[in-house]
Amino acid sequence: MAVDLKRHLAPSHYCLRSDAHSGIHKLCNRRVEGSKDGASWTCLREHVNDSSLADTPFSVAAWPIDNAAAAHFRHFRILQTGPNSDRNYNLMCGGMELYGRLSVKELT
Repeated sequence: MAVDLKRHLAPSHYCLRSDAHSGIHKLCNRRVEGSKDGASWTCLREHVNDSSLADTPFSVAAWPIDNAAAAHFRHFRILQTGPNSDRNYNLMCGGMELYGRLSVKELT
């Protein structure tokens, strides 16, 4: 799952919203990555067996992105690296929010 912001962001935190199911399909194993060009990716945060998303529909959790605020990225993605809470590989996500310092200049 990826997004192109069309501007550069120096990220400080990110937030995920789970899907409509209760207690299943929560993203537990993933990497959050950033890219300036959409081809070369930098790992911003990695999660292994993370259980921060609650067992309720559309639960929300947030995490800091350490040491990334010095770098600006245009593209962001969630890469599932292992099974979800239901022990399968369905990437189920209701939303993603990115927080940080947005570049003033729009890209052309």
